[in-house]
Amino acid sequence: MLPLLLLLSLCILPTSSLYFLIGAEKRKCFIEEMPANTHAVASYVNADWSPKADEIIDIQVYDLQEKSVHQQDADITGRFAWTSTDAGRYKICVSIKTKDASSNQVKNNANRGEASHKYKFHFEVTVGEESRNYAKMMKSNHLTNMEVEVLKLTDRMKDVTRELKYQNKREEEFRNTSESTNTRVMWWSVLQMVVMLVSAGFQSYHLKRFFEAKKLR
Repeated sequence: MLPLLLLLSLCILPTSSLYFLIGAEKRKCFIEEMPANTHAVASYVNADWSPKADEIIDIQVYDLQEKSVHQQDADITGRFAWTSTDAGRYKICVSIKTKDASSNQVKNNANRGEASHKYKFHFEVTVGEESRNYAKMMKSNHLTNMEVEVLKLTDRMKDVTRELKYQNKREEEFRNTSESTNTRVMWWSVLQMVVMLVSAGFQSYHLKRFFEAKKLR
């Protein structure tokens, strides 16, 4: 079991990096699939933005029920973290808001029109063992290098186990969907056959009556 888990750990891609332009016309959302009870850290670089700008870049993280689990206004650079409660797809959305100069309140830019320009946004998400700061943990808990490596391996094994459970759950859902689809296809074929038999019987009966009527005449 241990070699299998180690092999699977090499196949998992815990980090995803994105580079995009964000404008006022619509928000950009990205999906991150996560097992349950998994930690994720996202870092970003918002080099084109300035604190003096009229626009504010808003970051939201939504769970499976579209409930916000994290919200913040992006700075020039920064990072944030969240932990998944259930296995599934988590959505990270980036949008532009504008400051109302008269009331100093923030409102959606869609109510005002286009932003002055688009901002270049670099986004990187790290999930699981790779998201943990082992250097800080080593310093605060006075751990040796060997202890840290053992801790990394333990965390990676836990991540792989959670990933296996998540994939098994998805496989079960896919299998149930496939079986349901196959059952519907089978009953649809049966229904088609019944309709064809009924139609053939009706046509035979109709032709028989027709020829009998012709013969009698």
